[in-house]
Amino acid sequence: SSNLRATFSDLAGVYPDQPFTAVIFENDMPTVGDVSDLEGKTVDVTGNVRMYHGKPEIIVSSRSQLAAR
Repeated sequence: SSNLRATFSDLAGVYPDQPFTAVIFENDMPTVGDVSDLEGKTVDVTGNVRMYHGKPEIIVSSRSQLAAR
């Protein structure tokens, strides 16, 4: 069992049926900051795409990876 916490943004669906996820791990929260201001907005996410359980995801470790439109 793990106490790891993360914030997920599932795009165009709800886990486990989402086609893409952006994830912020707890230890990256200090450099990413509060993302509640992005709720309900269209957000561009940049970074390396990796496959996790057959689905693409980007790990967000810096606020500069997120840009609201």
